Amino acid sequence: MTLTVLEYALGNALLALPLAALAWVIGRTRRNPSVAHFAWVLVMVRLVMPPIASVPWMSFKVPVSRAMVAQPIVSRASGSPVLDPRIAAQRTDGLATHSMVAPAARAPAAVQAAAAVSATSNGHGLASVDRWMALGLLWLAGTSVVVTVSAARLLHFRRMLRVVCAPADPRVRRLAERAAAHLGMLLRAEILVIPATTVPFVWSFFGRPRIVLPASIASGMSDDELLLVLTHELAHIRRRDHLVRWLDWAVVAWLWWNPLAWIARRGLRRTEELACDALVLRTRDTAPRSYGSCLLTVAEALNESAFRAPVQACAMGDGGSLEERIRFIMSGASSSRPSMPLRLFAMAAASVSMLAGVACVSSGQEGLAAPSSAPRSAPAAPSSASAPQDADRTSRTLQASIEGATSLHVESLSGSIKIVRDDSAKVMQVTAVIDWGDFTQGTNEWTVVNVGNGTTITVGQGTQRSRLSAAQRKELIDSAKLVAEKDSSGRVTVRVELPEADGWRQLPAFNITVRTAALIEVHAESMNGAIETAGDLGKLHVETVNGEINVSGIASALQAESMNGQVRISLADSAAASVDADCTNGRIVLELPASWNGKVNASTIHGRVDTKGINGTIDRDLVGASFEGKVGSGDGAVATLDVVNGSIEVRTR
Repeated sequence: MTLTVLEYALGNALLALPLAALAWVIGRTRRNPSVAHFAWVLVMVRLVMPPIASVPWMSFKVPVSRAMVAQPIVSRASGSPVLDPRIAAQRTDGLATHSMVAPAARAPAAVQAAAAVSATSNGHGLASVDRWMALGLLWLAGTSVVVTVSAARLLHFRRMLRVVCAPADPRVRRLAERAAAHLGMLLRAEILVIPATTVPFVWSFFGRPRIVLPASIASGMSDDELLLVLTHELAHIRRRDHLVRWLDWAVVAWLWWNPLAWIARRGLRRTEELACDALVLRTRDTAPRSYGSCLLTVAEALNESAFRAPVQACAMGDGGSLEERIRFIMSGASSSRPSMPLRLFAMAAASVSMLAGVACVSSGQEGLAAPSSAPRSAPAAPSSASAPQDADRTSRTLQASIEGATSLHVESLSGSIKIVRDDSAKVMQVTAVIDWGDFTQGTNEWTVVNVGNGTTITVGQGTQRSRLSAAQRKELIDSAKLVAEKDSSGRVTVRVELPEADGWRQLPAFNITVRTAALIEVHAESMNGAIETAGDLGKLHVETVNGEINVSGIASALQAESMNGQVRISLADSAAASVDADCTNGRIVLELPASWNGKVNASTIHGRVDTKGINGTIDRDLVGASFEGKVGSGDGAVATLDVVNGSIEVRTR
């Protein structure tokens, strides 16, 4: 996961370079700052664009070294507590049933090769994995520091504004309305005066923008000079610069290690000030010399100021040199609008850069991409009656039975997980349906290559559009294996494993269903699939990246996490435990029994909170909401629900 994010970050940076060069060239002429500013904004967006579907003739390949030692599937110690004695593979079409070979029954040569892989992985593979993990942790640590420091400064700055700022007098308000009229906009900004030596700036915390003027300028300037200052600050608001500031802060906070992000921020802020100067001179009937003199007066406050606005504010001090702005104003270039050919050229270049895809490939991929030529044991020849169906088969069912299970851990990369409590089940029943279905285009290509001395490496490549033949799909399906391992404490781990050296290119779905009696603890995680549980299974922890979560009948403690998917939770009538649910992009629905006793804390950044049958209060802001309430006396459990982009619904039965 860490390596994939690094690959796309590098690919986005390379795709943004031509656009950054175009923005720099346009900005150097100082004749079209608005076009250059637009190009720098697109550079910022390009740097953080998520992966998009690559177009064959527009895919950009990023050579990134990516190799890790494959974990052995066949290497198991003879005394290992692996419960895999009776794993049966059944055809879903009902034509045939055959047994998979147990690990202990494999050929001695295969066991020795697997042992060699294990030894090599301990010596070399872990170092590669740890290196990428350490790099990812360093990246996240740097971002966390930037965000934490910025949040602390923002909180201090907001408190300071509330304490020391006061609304501007009617004279300043009247001049601001005149300036807004000249710009063809309504005055929706709040005008504040601060008793500090600073420069004027525009500030917005995702709400109504505010123009903050130092008291010395608000009272000491003439009406004509103050009108020019207010026009400049309102030009920032008209151009939405106060919102773009949050974009460049977020990009730099995320890509603090990328020099292009810092270069783009500098270019963005330089051209932003020049574009506002040009807009003032085009809309106000004033001489360039008078406007330049006004800027010099304002700049004096900057030299004497110990006060600095946060980086999210549009202030004069971080928008390029004053000398450059004066030269631009006096040159007369500000009075002309960008030519139509230049606009069209910039739009075309931006479109190509934004639509281009990223395909990450390993160094030396051409030499490793070929399927392994190692001899394979020939599969049993099917009967003539079933051969046509076998050749085009796209699904297969694997089953396992495990005795003495006390807890469960289920993993599925691409597929759903369903766990059902069944008190009549004497043993844990596991069923894995390996289904090709619509997964004809995998998200990654993995090639496992034998490089000698019993060592195999796994090489990853970006999105591929090639399709496997029917025979290749059947070969992959037939080679898959359901692994159900139980350790000495009774903890069962369930997963599906694919062959080590088959050179396959695409991922099928692994849909896993488990029927079991009550356990102590259950942990289920899926990358691209839904998770569903029914009944009280014990302490439950479920997490998915791209999939929904549906939990019903749970009475024990629950933790549910989904990145991109809806979360639905319905507690059992006897439930008294706590609930913790988090969702980034999706909706959370929680249904509590009337007998449940505890507190409910719900919060969403962008969305709404709805409740039914719960005592409490909802606090709403411009885009989000929060709720604090209780059911019963509120002295028992706690339900904590957090969403970034989505709504929350809490109700009682």
